[in-house]
Amino acid sequence: MRNREVQIKFYATEKERESIRRNAKRAGMKMGEYARAVLTSDDVSIKVIDTEPLKKAAHELAKQGTNLNQFRKGEEREKRGHVVVLRREPVTQQGD
Repeated sequence: MRNREVQIKFYATEKERESIRRNAKRAGMKMGEYARAVLTSDDVSIKVIDTEPLKKAAHELAKQGTNLNQFRKGEEREKRGHVVVLRREPVTQQGD
């Protein structure tokens, strides 16, 4: 028999639900047990961090990875004899 009389419901995103499920599993608890323990604890602290610098760094790292990949592909083409030469100056026809 249950000794709890009140049911509490709340909405969460799928990502939040998975996070709660994963944390409960790590703690060796069911989701309801974990939620009650966390929500009724006096030792809860919420930390808010600015993730924008990390997003910018990840974007820059991805760009560098793209550059490295293009360089590597260029080396492979060169090894196979497929070299493409790009020129900045316009090509003029003889006699102009």
